[in-house]
Amino acid sequence: MIIVIGKNSQIGKELKKISLITKIKFLSKRQLNVCKRDNYKKLDENKIKIIINLSAFTLVNIENENDKNKAFEVNVNGLKNLVSYCKKNNIHLIQISSDYVYKNIDKPKKEHFALRPLSYYAKTKYYGEKIITNNLNNYTIIRTSHLFSKFGNNIVSNVIDKIKNNMPLKMYENIKFNLTSTNSIAKVILKIIDLHKKKILKKKSIFNFAQHPSTTPLKLATYIKKHISNSHSKIYSINYPDSNFNDIQRPLNSTLDTTKINNYLKLKNSYWYDDLKDVIKIYEI
Repeated sequence: MIIVIGKNSQIGKELKKISLITKIKFLSKRQLNVCKRDNYKKLDENKIKIIINLSAFTLVNIENENDKNKAFEVNVNGLKNLVSYCKKNNIHLIQISSDYVYKNIDKPKKEHFALRPLSYYAKTKYYGEKIITNNLNNYTIIRTSHLFSKFGNNIVSNVIDKIKNNMPLKMYENIKFNLTSTNSIAKVILKIIDLHKKKILKKKSIFNFAQHPSTTPLKLATYIKKHISNSHSKIYSINYPDSNFNDIQRPLNSTLDTTKINNYLKLKNSYWYDDLKDVIKIYEI
């Protein structure tokens, strides 16, 4: 049995859509809240082989103490509970982490590069990784970047909405990152599950996964506008940091090197253009 915690997340919805696995159970926060220890009593630990944790506080731009508390409660304390459960029952945990955990250096990050998160959100993801690596013998951590999908609120949906409504956008020109569709990462998770079934999955793994090529917020917004008809939205270039633009501490370059996961799963580089076009079509309907 495989358990997916966070079925209403972007990745959770995508995974449910494309998965053909029969013995996989998708749970919402109401069905299993990682922050509540007594919730784990609902699970039949004797049958669970893998837990995919998609439960997370994902607001990157944390501005107040209330959001800080929520982020720490879910991304750190909740994960402690889940790790304890997985350790006790010898369950393989698949955890989604962030490109923002890396030290800010001007080149694509490899998995062994130094970690030095800048923002509070990134620090909670970093602490979560440490809880896993310090306590578990069975885990796969996937560090990914700037997720987008047709589900919910994300960087692409926000830009599309403003461009469709002819709103002006101020977009960074000097920040580099990889864009990643939830469809692409859901497929990677299914490949990892397949390796586990075949009993050839490494017990401890950390991977980067994102789509190519790297881009900037300005280039992304410009690309989206080209594919939306009849928009008069103006896109303005700004550089980070901007004194007139309230924002979190963020790396200038959070791009990821995906060589390791490509070799391990026998993948070719995945590109975001086609996935993005499909999402734009849905929002234009």
